[in-house]
Amino acid sequence: MEPNPIFVEGATDMDVDSQPAAQKAPESSQLITGKAQFNKDLGTDAFQHVRPEFRKKVEQGFVIIVAGSGFGSGSSREEAPRAIKGARVKAVIAKSYAFIYSRNQPNMTLMGIIFKDERFYELAKEGFTVSIDLPNRTIICEGETFPFNLSVMKERLIFGGGVTEMCRKYRDTIFRAAISVNPDKFLKSYIRESSETKAQLA
Repeated sequence: MEPNPIFVEGATDMDVDSQPAAQKAPESSQLITGKAQFNKDLGTDAFQHVRPEFRKKVEQGFVIIVAGSGFGSGSSREEAPRAIKGARVKAVIAKSYAFIYSRNQPNMTLMGIIFKDERFYELAKEGFTVSIDLPNRTIICEGETFPFNLSVMKERLIFGGGVTEMCRKYRDTIFRAAISVNPDKFLKSYIRESSETKAQLA
């Protein structure tokens, strides 16, 4: 992880409440029972050694981390993204992520975007405003717009309450449901087909 990630203001376009209904987390999973307080507790110590002012900046509205290459290196446990999420960070934009951290990030419902355009990093100075337009997959900084990629599955993990909450709902169909056009419709269809198959085999 590069030693000095910067923090920039603004992510109003990616708030859960501003997303179309299909992209929102179910009402029951907007807060993960039993973990919300723990995440907040973890967040009190996030970046305390390299950026002791981190929490204060997030409270002031600096809710996007802009980092370089290998963000999350050495942070293989799920507590790393949970601490960042618990500190109320809304998104991380980086050139690349450490492998295990990158898997944990969407599982813990933290938005992570891989973005390598050097022009963006020239513009995204600390204290500047960056907006993430999730439906249109664009980042806006200093009047310039940059497209980015984010898989449907990652998006649904993030807004579906993470991998644990999604597993509770979709069980062994989680990944097929996450990439389907309509996960809830897929689940109903899957249950119906499974019941019909069992009836035929009985």
